[in-house]
Amino acid sequence: MLQNNNEYRVLRLFFEQPTEEFQLRQISRLAQIAPPSTKKYLKELEKEGLINKSKKKPYPTYSANRDAQLFRNLKKWFLVIELTTNGFVEHIVDCCGPDAIILFGSASRGEDIENSDIDLAIISVETELNVNKYEKALRRKISPLFISNFGKLGNELKNNIVNGIILHGYLKVF
Repeated sequence: MLQNNNEYRVLRLFFEQPTEEFQLRQISRLAQIAPPSTKKYLKELEKEGLINKSKKKPYPTYSANRDAQLFRNLKKWFLVIELTTNGFVEHIVDCCGPDAIILFGSASRGEDIENSDIDLAIISVETELNVNKYEKALRRKISPLFISNFGKLGNELKNNIVNGIILHGYLKVF
């Protein structure tokens, strides 16, 4: 779907490595796009406020603008798309039959970085869930939290989960 869009391929690098600084040729090589096209996309992304350009000698570097709300919003939806299109949500549904699957924590706010884990609340009795294949695909640790009784959780954790992104089903709070 979006993976074929070249501008998306450039932006994806910043979603996957939000603390990294890249040079033009490095981005071009990683995104597999010609340098002139890469330069055009970088200008557009900078204009939209999604990335920052630092004028370092001899070549400028580009980094994610993690302070921009638009960047954080796009980043969290990028992760939601990755979790659903690679079959992970469907795998959880098939394995666990949960009432709901909720992405919560820093990833649900678009504030996660390369070494952040992906927190998932799974409203279901605890079941054996193999996440290795998906951790490799996402290059991130996945931390499933099985919840059989939402009411028994601490208020802070409840708030964190309720303010997350529902990937499947719905959450009964009352």
